[in-house]
Amino acid sequence: MKSLKRLGILAATLTLFLLSTVAQTGQLAASSSALDANYVTIDKGLTGMTWDGKEFIASYGISNVPLINVSLDGQKVTPFAPKFVGKDECYAAVSQGKAGFPAGYLYVNFDPSIYQIDPTGSAVTVFSTPPGSNRIAYVAFDTVGSWGYVLFALDDNGLLWSIKSDGTAKVLGNLSIFANAQSNRNGLKPEGIAVAPQSFGALGGYLFVTLEGAGRILAIPPNDTKVIPLAFMANEEPERILQIPAASDLYVAEFDTGARVRVPAANFTNFVGSLLVITEGENEPFGSFTVLQPAGSNITMTRIGNVTGRPHYEGASFVPASASAGTQTTSLIETPIATPIAGAVSTPVLVGGAVLIVAVVVLAVFLISRRGSKS
Repeated sequence: MKSLKRLGILAATLTLFLLSTVAQTGQLAASSSALDANYVTIDKGLTGMTWDGKEFIASYGISNVPLINVSLDGQKVTPFAPKFVGKDECYAAVSQGKAGFPAGYLYVNFDPSIYQIDPTGSAVTVFSTPPGSNRIAYVAFDTVGSWGYVLFALDDNGLLWSIKSDGTAKVLGNLSIFANAQSNRNGLKPEGIAVAPQSFGALGGYLFVTLEGAGRILAIPPNDTKVIPLAFMANEEPERILQIPAASDLYVAEFDTGARVRVPAANFTNFVGSLLVITEGENEPFGSFTVLQPAGSNITMTRIGNVTGRPHYEGASFVPASASAGTQTTSLIETPIATPIAGAVSTPVLVGGAVLIVAVVVLAVFLISRRGSKS
């Protein structure tokens, strides 16, 4: 009986500690802004998540989609570019300052247009409305140079454009031909863009595109319009495609939970210079992480992880591991998982017996309510 009482006291003490910790976190977040406004919690809808070298530029929600700054440790969330209020899934591409694009400026998709936002978030203007656009689904820069460091944009209707710094858009192709009866389970849904590094064998400098609804991975030679279907991911939805840099952690946004999943750099050590494909996982039993590597004029695909529980992944960014050195990450929980856990949101299961360490940072912080209007 005494042992049971001790356990009860211990459990009660732990509960009080956890409750006080949550209360302190909320108070710190609420007091981080000097503005008197209403606050909301990001408990779902986290979509875009782009690392700008200092923090994340993120978007959340569906009907009214504001932009926010999120610190690396997840402890500080502040409004960004209040004049921009988007809709559906909004993603931001950050300029490297090449080919006439001003450094640090952001380019965000919203309906048929792309908006340009200065680094402070104070100036929001329509940058380009590509001909034939319906709803632009994703934007990304050529970071390699094989396409002239242009901005790429994908539309729901399958159109793909390259866009210069003056906003003029050139159609590179219509990908709707790949939405056929065999693969088109949830529409075409083109949502991933990346240029392969020059070291990527015969496909170095090629533009890679993922079609979430069609389950396709496509490639286009530099400055060409020939579209090469490289792979079909049956019963999966390839969402993001990213270059794998050296010594960098991967952060992925979970739409349904409003959480960030962190995959440490150690999981990518053997794949630097390759491409990573992340499947959404919303309509499948799992989300997956697959590495693409060159094999002559084709690719090999290595599955390095599956996460069960329908994680619904959206935006993703690699962040230099050195950025978190010395940073307090009190809300960062790192738990190695070797076996499935019933009811877990994320249950990594890796091939080859490796262990994937996933850290979930729940953005249980407050931010200014959505205000402002589109410029």
